[in-house]
Amino acid sequence: MRILTAFKQDLKFQFRHKFYHAYLIVSIIYIALLLSLPGDLRPFIAGIIIFSDPAMVGFFFISAIILLEKGDRILESLFITPLKLEEYIIAKLTSLGVLSLVTSLIIVLITIETRVNYLLLIIGVILTAATFTLFGLAITAWIKTVNQFLIVSTLFSMIAVLPVIGYLGLTDSWIFYLWPSQPALLMIGGALNGGISSYHLIYSLIAFGIWLYLGLNWSRSWFYKYIILKIGDK
Repeated sequence: MRILTAFKQDLKFQFRHKFYHAYLIVSIIYIALLLSLPGDLRPFIAGIIIFSDPAMVGFFFISAIILLEKGDRILESLFITPLKLEEYIIAKLTSLGVLSLVTSLIIVLITIETRVNYLLLIIGVILTAATFTLFGLAITAWIKTVNQFLIVSTLFSMIAVLPVIGYLGLTDSWIFYLWPSQPALLMIGGALNGGISSYHLIYSLIAFGIWLYLGLNWSRSWFYKYIILKIGDK
């Protein structure tokens, strides 16, 4: 019940600060871009777009949310309630995951005319959104200003998207299989472009499991160390 309440509050908070309004405009731009392309090219380009933006939007939005909650002093009052840190994180993952999933499905439904594996797409988007939202939460926990976040997030994003080079067919280096974005590209790209091999599916699920475990532990420990303990010291 506490998670559901926190989830509803997160949705209201994000709507009040016009997160959905902003992303609606971004989605319309993506849809217009894809519709301007030949039909046989759209699934391939849509794979890159959905991976790099709707599926990863939680990475950027979670930082804005935490910084806004810090500025509004919401966190101070939040953690004197029975709400546990794990419940707070799950509510954030769920609310931003809904935004990622709904946006991705709308873009695909409107622009893609070929066959789509929607189950694979949904699983890929949910796992990608959860993984990168956790990374964003961990990073945001220890930064202090918007400028710091912009620098760190830009560097992180540039490194995170490197496996797109492999998706474009410019290389098939095994090194990208160590990236958290490689299973995302395999699952989302596979859903839109004719499927995924059993080997890649098993690898993707195992890789996501590892990155989600690491992301949850990093975000939980860093959030506790850099935010909750500092609130308690005030």
